[in-house]
Amino acid sequence: MVFELDRQNGKPLYLQIKNRIGKLIEEGTLGPSERLPATRDLARSLAVNRHTVVKAYEELEVEGKVRSGVGQGTFVAAFVRRARGVAADSCRAAAPVDRADFEGLWGRSSRALEQGGVGELFSHLPQRGDGVTALTSCLTSIDFFPMREFRNCAYYALQKYGAELLDLGPTPGFAPFLEHLPKHLLRHGLDVEPNQILITCGTQQGIDLVARTLVNPGDTVITEELTYPGAISTFRSLGAELVGVPLDAEGMKVEALEKLLSWKKPKLLYTIPTFQNPTGTTMSVARRKRLLELAALHRFPILEDQYANDLRLDGAAALPLAAMDRQGWVIAVGSLSKVLFHGLRVGWILSPIDSIRRRVVALKQAVDLQTTYLVQGIILEFMRRGYLEKYLKRRLIQLRARRNAMRQAMKEYLPPQASWYEVEGGVCYWVTLPPPLRADEVLLEARKRGVVFAPKNVFHVGSSANDGMRWGFTDLTEERSRAAVRVIGQILRKMLAAETRPLTAAPQTDYLRAPV
Repeated sequence: MVFELDRQNGKPLYLQIKNRIGKLIEEGTLGPSERLPATRDLARSLAVNRHTVVKAYEELEVEGKVRSGVGQGTFVAAFVRRARGVAADSCRAAAPVDRADFEGLWGRSSRALEQGGVGELFSHLPQRGDGVTALTSCLTSIDFFPMREFRNCAYYALQKYGAELLDLGPTPGFAPFLEHLPKHLLRHGLDVEPNQILITCGTQQGIDLVARTLVNPGDTVITEELTYPGAISTFRSLGAELVGVPLDAEGMKVEALEKLLSWKKPKLLYTIPTFQNPTGTTMSVARRKRLLELAALHRFPILEDQYANDLRLDGAAALPLAAMDRQGWVIAVGSLSKVLFHGLRVGWILSPIDSIRRRVVALKQAVDLQTTYLVQGIILEFMRRGYLEKYLKRRLIQLRARRNAMRQAMKEYLPPQASWYEVEGGVCYWVTLPPPLRADEVLLEARKRGVVFAPKNVFHVGSSANDGMRWGFTDLTEERSRAAVRVIGQILRKMLAAETRPLTAAPQTDYLRAPV
């Protein structure tokens, strides 16, 4: 095997050797398991240093094109992807004429998940970076995050714990992180022990694990009538019957729930009592107490989603249901995703009941064994060094300004027939349109002008109306937020002016208080 090297183009010689041999392999000139020249011999024929050939062979081995053995030499790998247009090696099976057809083989879960929910929201609507103003986004602002401190914490964590962070360990979580997390949770009144916590890959996995622990096909799961689409997808994938309870400015209407419980027995109730997604409302203390009484009376567990409890911008904080619960009916899920980055995927399940913890841990082991210790170790250092507290204070100042900017723009630009909730924190506003306007029709017009939002049909459980929309304010500068609201306001006023049917104000029933 002899070929020429170009010593004038500045490209490293070892890369030239690697690329030339790799091409010969892809073309089939060098066949499977064929032995390559010894490094010393090839170096002599190419007039290069032997270490140059050794490095080229090492690069080929990393790419999986060759294999080597001590004292045996270097060989072409048995199976290598051929260059386009080159016939496959004879030892590989011929491609079948007919592709596999999976129709009729789908499981219940996959069929249910295709029907909408969180996948519908993110697959059909542009997100961050698509050249539009995406009110769909409730993500953390990337440029606001203290990357230098976080990077340093990664270094400190690896220095301190070493290979322990890269190893397989107990499913509940990295022990030092489990010991420290209760200190963070105590700020919300949650007095928990480390052995009452299971670390998960975000809130979504927590919801899924709890649901699969408790829910069977045909069971009734009660939620707010508008709720988180990821939870809707999870419950429907398990074959549950979803029943929605109306909302108002104080969250779930517990009096409506009480009437429902007189004839409907739920297996589980899922609620987001603080900064409810998508409406942003917070359940009143009186309703929280009554909800706990109903759970004990009718003996159903409550799955409390605490996804945004850290994001209170003003007003007095209400204790989470899990902190008020004295009997153990509440199972809580939460995470740091809305504070840090969604991609870190570290959340938790909290329950004082041993039987619940044993079963969710067993399910977690069946899914992915453990949530990566490396990220838990980094976040632990981020907490211990005070970076999380400092960052959260700065982030809340930023979110308050962004929330206020959107609120002011809504007052200025939206027609009086539209209504919305005031929010004391969280990630979004909920706007309801006056009949007969529809959110999907507004979305089509807004998208033409570079603005998108999440319409009601993504979030509703039982209603067929599409008269609402969620606007996230966490990822937008004040200027972009005002511009987006102005665009939608112009569209609404134009639609209202063209509407020939009688107009009414947005309904003051299930979802809204009086217009702001």
